Amino acid sequence: MLIINLYNSFLCLEYSFKNTSDFLRKNVRQLIDETDFNEILIQLYEYICIIYGYACSTIHPLNELIQQSNEYFNLMNQSERRLYSNNFNDITQICESTKTLLQLNKDKFSHIQLYLTVANSFYQFFDKLKVLIN
Repeated sequence: MLIINLYNSFLCLEYSFKNTSDFLRKNVRQLIDETDFNEILIQLYEYICIIYGYACSTIHPLNELIQQSNEYFNLMNQSERRLYSNNFNDITQICESTKTLLQLNKDKFSHIQLYLTVANSFYQFFDKLKVLIN
């Protein structure tokens, strides 16, 4: 069922998870450089890199397959469906952890414009991901 919902969502969604996660990765790295390697931002970077990995290995390839062929979903076997479902569960969990980290440290970093940009971009990414999955 998740895969069918993903198919319908991908058709309606013109948003690049890969580009946005790359944007996040680069900007969090810049934040780390500007704040003398703050441990909280390093943890944020680790989360964003995991999200980037899922965007490149799961979301983007699945989107490409959907754009190429409507029949892909008819041919997808149960193990492929399970793999994609598990990956989407994993990315949702890491996004929840990232959201919590951003919210818990908002007061500490809210004076830094790049932090606010990263946070807003991440929230948009996560909202689009939730739309895609639901």
